[in-house]
Amino acid sequence: MPISTGDSSYLNVMTRAERQTSLIGAWLSGQLIRGVDLSDGVLEKTHCEHTTFREVDLRRANFRGAYLQGAHFIRCDLTGAVFPAALVARADFIDCHGLKADTIGVLCQRGARVLSTPPGTPPIGSPDDGAR
Repeated sequence: MPISTGDSSYLNVMTRAERQTSLIGAWLSGQLIRGVDLSDGVLEKTHCEHTTFREVDLRRANFRGAYLQGAHFIRCDLTGAVFPAALVARADFIDCHGLKADTIGVLCQRGARVLSTPPGTPPIGSPDDGAR
């Protein structure tokens, strides 16, 4: 079952600390996580093999020791996200923003691919994008 939010109005009344998500050691393999705010989230030692994060706010997220093999990060905000000791082999970071050059270098050294959107890809939310 995809994790998603249809209404983000609750974000206006919750404090930053209340929105911080702790998923330490969570098992999220094979899930679709789409359009949610996981900024400042602690995803330490989270198992996310073949998980797709699509249009997710992951600013300042902590992926320390996370298992991200084969994961897909598509159009995510990864500003300030950290990946110390994370397993990222065959993970794809596609059209994400906020990654620093040194972080990209480390991810690629560990076997991840950091890609920009291929030419001709429809914009987010268009009928051809698959979003409804």
